[in-house]
Amino acid sequence: METDLNEIIKFDSVTGLSVSTKPEILQDLINITITAFGNNFSVKEGSEWYTFLELMATTLTDFGNSSLEVYNSLSFVSASGITLDNTVALAGITRNIEKSSYVLITATADVSVTTPYSVPINTIIKDSNGNQWTNLESFIIDDTTKIGTQNFYALDGDNEVYNMYVAADNNATSNDFIVQTGGLAVGVTFINSQDSTYGNSQETDAQLRTRYYTALYTTSVGTVEGLRDKLIRLDLLTYGYVIDNPNEDVAVNAYDIPIHHLWAIVDGTSTWDGSGSSDDVNDLEVAETILDFKSIGCGTSTGLSGSNYNPTSGTGAINVDVIRDEVTYNVSFTRATNIDIHVEMALVHNIPAAEEVAVKADIEQAIKNSVSNYVNTLGIGNDVLNGGVSSAIYGVILSNSYTDYVFDIDVLNIGKVTSPATNRVAIDVFEYPAIIETNIVITWS
Repeated sequence: METDLNEIIKFDSVTGLSVSTKPEILQDLINITITAFGNNFSVKEGSEWYTFLELMATTLTDFGNSSLEVYNSLSFVSASGITLDNTVALAGITRNIEKSSYVLITATADVSVTTPYSVPINTIIKDSNGNQWTNLESFIIDDTTKIGTQNFYALDGDNEVYNMYVAADNNATSNDFIVQTGGLAVGVTFINSQDSTYGNSQETDAQLRTRYYTALYTTSVGTVEGLRDKLIRLDLLTYGYVIDNPNEDVAVNAYDIPIHHLWAIVDGTSTWDGSGSSDDVNDLEVAETILDFKSIGCGTSTGLSGSNYNPTSGTGAINVDVIRDEVTYNVSFTRATNIDIHVEMALVHNIPAAEEVAVKADIEQAIKNSVSNYVNTLGIGNDVLNGGVSSAIYGVILSNSYTDYVFDIDVLNIGKVTSPATNRVAIDVFEYPAIIETNIVITWS
C-alpha cells in the first residue's frame, strides 16, 4: 500500500502533464495516513481525520488543475481560446476573425434620374444566382458622373449579414442586380465591378493550430542555410547556393522566383537530354536532397531565364520527377555554368641577378597556386575582383616571409578570354568562376 504524493501531478514525455482526480488523491492521503499510524488507525468517512484529508484532497486537486491549465496554455497543442491566441502570437500568427462575403457594386443612374441621388442603407439587391446582398452604409450617386460605388454584403435567409462563401455574377452581359428593397428610383442600374470577396467563419482552435504548425516549417533563413549545407555535403558537389522568396505577395523579384519558392543552384553537369524529366542519377540525388530538406509547402524554381538548360554543356535548369510513396514530386534546380577565368600580369622585381631565375620560378608557381585558390573557392555567384587577385598575389610575399622588396604588380588584367583587358569579372548568380594554371600568364619587366 505504498503511495507517492509525487504521482499526484505527473509528467510524461509522450502524454505531457496529468493530474490525479480528487478521489484518487483522497485515497492516496488515506493510505499515507494508515502507513504512518499503523493498520489499526481508522479513517472512516464522517470522522475528523477523513474530513481533514478530504479538505487537503480538494486543495491539492485545485492546485493540480491550476498547474495543468498553466502548462496547457503554454503549448499550442493543448492551449485553447485566448491562451492559444497568445501562444501562437509569439510566432507572429493571429487568428482569422469572422468576415462576411462582399462585392463592390457600381450604381449608375441614367439621365432621367435626378442626382445627386442617395442609395439608402440596407438596400437589398439580388444577383441572377438568387444570392442577396445589402449595403451597410448609404452612398451617393455623383451628380456629374452619375456613378456611385459601395460594398454590398451577403445576406442569409433572414436578411442577416453572414460569412458565407458566395460569388456574385461577373459576366458583363448578365451581371445586373435586381433591387429587392430600398425604394430606389427607376433608372438606376446595379452591377458588380469586380469579383466578390469570399467571407470566412472565425478560425477554430484546430484550424489555428494547423496553420501555426505549418508556419513553423515555412521557408526561413535556417531552412535555406540548412539545405545549402546538405547540398555541399554531397560527394558529387563542391558548390551549392540557395535563394528563397518567402514573401506573401511579391511574385516578381530580382531572380524571378515565385512566392514561397526557392531556387537551388549547384555545380556539376548533367547527362540529361532536356526532354521530360531528367534521368541523370546525379540530378536525382540532388533533387531528392532538395525535396527532403526544403520547407513544407515551399516550391522549387529555376529562377532567371538565363539559367535555361543547355544540353551541350549539361548546365542550366534541371527538372526531375521524384517518386515517394507512389506520389510524384517535380523538383527543379539549376546546374551552374562554369566560367573560365584568365589572369595576365606584369611584375617588376628587385631580385639579385644570381638568384633571379630560381626565385622568379618559385614566385611564379606560388602566385599561380595562390590565385587559383582564390578564384576556385569563390563559389557560385561571386565576382572575381581585382582586389582579390591582388591580395592573392601579395599573399605570396607574406607566406614566403620575404622581408625586403622583391616584386610589385605593374599591370593586372582579369577577364573571360585570353589577353583580358578588364580588371574584374562579373559572375551571375547561376555561374561560378574557375581557373587553371595555364590561364595565369606572368611576365616580368
